[in-house]
Amino acid sequence: MSHQPSWIAHVDLTSLDRTKESTASITTLAHTASRLNTACVCVYSERIVEAKSAGPSIAVATVVNFPDGSDSQSAVVAETVKAVESGATEIDVVWNYKAYKDGDVDAAVAPVEWVAQAVKDKSNVQIKVILESGAIEPSTLRKACDLVLAHFDDAQRVYYLKTSTGKNGFEGATIESATTILEA
Repeated sequence: MSHQPSWIAHVDLTSLDRTKESTASITTLAHTASRLNTACVCVYSERIVEAKSAGPSIAVATVVNFPDGSDSQSAVVAETVKAVESGATEIDVVWNYKAYKDGDVDAAVAPVEWVAQAVKDKSNVQIKVILESGAIEPSTLRKACDLVLAHFDDAQRVYYLKTSTGKNGFEGATIESATTILEA
């Protein structure tokens, strides 16, 4: 039996490409996550039930306010509620990075607040915040991290910051952005 590196338990296996997804690919993803004991699988909300069926013991995450961080409150809340009802135990929400860049802190964190409110009675649901680090000046990325972490002091809810969606044409995760987030 091979030894698994300890960091594998912190990895999300992700499938967020609707043009390449199928029931078979989601099943394979879930089986791989189960075999490797990864943190979770992350899929679009319409694939949650398939992922849970294929790997009932794995955690399933989904994305909301994705990918550009500018959905309406009603859309974010409805998508969050539907995802949790379908079996998601982690919600990866894109904060409004455009508002942050424009200096509107309240609007920047609003999508995270909407998700937190939508899952407030679901103690098993955790929230990850996608910062879209490639859209944020490197000199202000740490400030963005600190803002999110200070605004949401319940580490059981907002417990993870993520670099990017990989969907908006910005540079995705870099060593520099990941290091900044880790040091926050």
